[in-house]
Amino acid sequence: MTTKPWTARTVEDFLLEQYSRTHAGRLYVEVPIGGPGGSGQWPGGCTIRRLDGVLFLTSEAASIHRYHAAAPIFEADLRRFSPELIEVKASLNRTAIGQAIAGRRMFERQYGVVPRRTVILCRTSDAALAWVCEQEGIEVTSVGSNPPMQPAAGSAAAERPSR
Repeated sequence: MTTKPWTARTVEDFLLEQYSRTHAGRLYVEVPIGGPGGSGQWPGGCTIRRLDGVLFLTSEAASIHRYHAAAPIFEADLRRFSPELIEVKASLNRTAIGQAIAGRRMFERQYGVVPRRTVILCRTSDAALAWVCEQEGIEVTSVGSNPPMQPAAGSAAAERPSR
């Protein structure tokens, strides 16, 4: 049985694909976390959730893999490289932040690995929510054609006069 290669279909997929072009390594999409039993020893009644992406920075050219088609390679990468967890939303919002926090904790329990970093990819951001992400140790990365995020009030960049 041959598995079709991953192709971007949604806005979030295109953002993920754009991000992967600037980060060498293997990106796995729809990585499962949770679900009853399993390596996370989740209690009954849990449902399986999926991380939008897990990136392992390597010296290889950027590539995107469906988790279910490359699980053994994912497991090997997990032992060799420190993962970056990725949540993708068109706009930074509270749901994305909650998913990033829950995803990070569940990933740690499921796979026994602390991620190198957690990233939310988005087209548009909000300064207050970006501040929340900073407090939670989540990096916000804007991708796409939208202008970059505005610096937080009180930061050195915000204090500089505009030209």
